[in-house]
Amino acid sequence: MQFVEFVAKLFPTSCNAMFRWLAVITSDLARRPHFPRAMAWTLAISCIVVASASLLGLALFYAGVWTPLIGLYGDHLVPSSWYARVRSVSGGPNVLASFCTFAAAVISAKNPALPRRLERLTQWALSLTVALTISHGILGFILAATIRKAGTQIRKIFALVLGIAFVILVSSLIFLNLSLDPVQPWGSRIDPARPSGRWQTVTSTLETIREHPLWGLGPGTPPGRFYGMPYDAHMTLLDIAGTLGIPAAVAFVGLFALLWRRRARPTNLFLWGAFAGFALDSLVCDIEDFRHVWVMIGLADADSKQQKAECNRQ
Repeated sequence: MQFVEFVAKLFPTSCNAMFRWLAVITSDLARRPHFPRAMAWTLAISCIVVASASLLGLALFYAGVWTPLIGLYGDHLVPSSWYARVRSVSGGPNVLASFCTFAAAVISAKNPALPRRLERLTQWALSLTVALTISHGILGFILAATIRKAGTQIRKIFALVLGIAFVILVSSLIFLNLSLDPVQPWGSRIDPARPSGRWQTVTSTLETIREHPLWGLGPGTPPGRFYGMPYDAHMTLLDIAGTLGIPAAVAFVGLFALLWRRRARPTNLFLWGAFAGFALDSLVCDIEDFRHVWVMIGLADADSKQQKAECNRQ
């Protein structure tokens, strides 16, 4: 089955229609001569604007002015007047951190479209922005950067060990009701008497899947519960299975299996490093709704098709 057909049929009746077509359109555009340069420049400018908005929001926060540029503290962070989580112009700190992982991969790819100084400035802006999100997405950003540089056997082993450690660390957020204060980390504590918010959403979503295994609750319907209120699962595969059914979750995994099987050789560490960061995020986040994830899917398909076309010409 062709990639376009597979993606177009992945969520035929869901609210993800826009996302799947993002992948299809990106796959087509990325194989055009001038697209990589245009995308690199667009991302570079966007990243600098996003970083500037993040710093502006933080400055206003310390001046006592709340703006939508600042995000919520979330389930594990202790609210404080000493620090804030930036969201800039994104949907939230976690979305912003994931976008930084995506943008860093595309900007750092072997592409002479950007001047070296602009590339470095953009990477510094992305590193600062993702740090200011104070989210688990920082770990995905670090993992993606580590994989991009894994050109030797020792670095590959280090990336694997780091990935395993990060999976254990991020997964613990599901089970532990952790209260973390970044300003005073020694004051952090775990409350064993109360389940964490993510444990509530995960277990309630599993119950939803048990009751509606084939079709889920339907597009746009939160499959989990958070203190009795409808809520997303905060775990990608469970969220898909809870809203669209187990077959849709299997198809989502199959999409990445297809991309991996057809990937360009040698493996593009820029693309797949970002996918590793996304996979880490997916353990405690609903990344299927992030637009840049679907753009990266389209870029991965275009990368494999370009190599195949070059081999045919030779």
